[in-house]
Amino acid sequence: MDAGQRFGDELRRLRHAADFSLSDLAGRVHYSKSHLSKVENGDKAPSEALARQCDAVLQAGGSLLRLARPRPAEPEPASAQPRPVPAPAQRGAMHTRAESARMPVERWTLTLTGADGRLAVGPDGTPGELEVNRWALPGSHRVEPLPEGTVETFGIMLGDLRQLGQCQPPAVVLPGVLVHAATLRSLADRVTPAERPAVLVMASRFAEYAGWCLQEAGDEHGALTWTARAARLALAAGDGPFAAYTDVRRALVALYRHDAAQTIALARRGARAADHRIRGLAEQREAQGHALGGDEDACRRALDLAAEHLSRAAAPDGTPVVGTSTLADPVAMVRGWCLYDLGRPAAAAETLERELGKVPPGALRTRVRFGARLSLAYADADEVEQACATAEPLLEPAVHVDSCTVRADLDRLSRALRRRHQQAAVRELLPRLHAVLHTSSIS
Repeated sequence: MDAGQRFGDELRRLRHAADFSLSDLAGRVHYSKSHLSKVENGDKAPSEALARQCDAVLQAGGSLLRLARPRPAEPEPASAQPRPVPAPAQRGAMHTRAESARMPVERWTLTLTGADGRLAVGPDGTPGELEVNRWALPGSHRVEPLPEGTVETFGIMLGDLRQLGQCQPPAVVLPGVLVHAATLRSLADRVTPAERPAVLVMASRFAEYAGWCLQEAGDEHGALTWTARAARLALAAGDGPFAAYTDVRRALVALYRHDAAQTIALARRGARAADHRIRGLAEQREAQGHALGGDEDACRRALDLAAEHLSRAAAPDGTPVVGTSTLADPVAMVRGWCLYDLGRPAAAAETLERELGKVPPGALRTRVRFGARLSLAYADADEVEQACATAEPLLEPAVHVDSCTVRADLDRLSRALRRRHQQAAVRELLPRLHAVLHTSSIS
């Protein structure tokens, strides 16, 4: 018996147990009676959206969602190592070009070398002529104290890059993030032992943000590689809590793979951190994993723990804040996200709309991400005109921020709206939405 037939048989069994007719269930999940009949008979494969709503209506505890969801690919190990770096003549290069009417074109190559991400710079396509970690004279192993405020200046630059990442695509932000991460890693080898931990801590923050940018750009391997590098840097600095936070980041990759079990397992590892903010963020991620698996009770417990830990978190100490800095109440927003995954779109829409109103206007990426999820919730709650009205102002900024994770929700929205193609608002929105899904801000 194939997966579609197993789902159909279980759906029919649960529907009969609840004493629902096909018409009763169709009215509650906003799918046609004929569509449900085809699903029950194994003639049509169930979508995740349908499975999620049937799960909630029939109180199936996630069993239908698990039957509908394909088995996820094996996740990359948490200790993922970067791919071996080819010889200099074979390496890909990241070029910057300075052109002037009075000067010939000059080309410089920045090359990340070695497993630890050191940076080499050379002119005219010759990597390695100047290595940042060899600023001292040849043969010299002299170390000197850093000028006062050096590490703090890097922290300010990271804050600026994160702010830029709210309104620009990863292709704009990532080169600077990678360069600063590599520079700090190289710098750590030439400072005094007392200063080295602070430099490595800052390097780990840049490396973690590089992983986030790469995930937003759709490069899962790169995201996991740089997240693993951030963990190594944090451990080398003696920053165990931030090393634990990288498991929370890996859990986000698993979440977008729709792998509930791996999301929960990685989040629980992160929750071991001796830091209330990181534990709160880990509990939030675990809640999302439980919601993905259809376990509402476990999701609610994790969200309550997240709220408790975040309320006890220490005030920022001048270093870049760990996790989101654009949400007034991260737990409330994540609660809305979870309600959608639990098959309660109307409740999700109410929560997401309330919290979205608190997001600063300049935080475009955050507004687009949660706005897309809000529009999706409206669509699944059969508030189709509201879904279209919510999505319309997101289209232009969605192209601009060019987020792979946002595009995933917009694609789900497109599929949800296509089932209501006879409505005028949908017919007007769908061509523009389709164009957004096939447009990249920067090639």
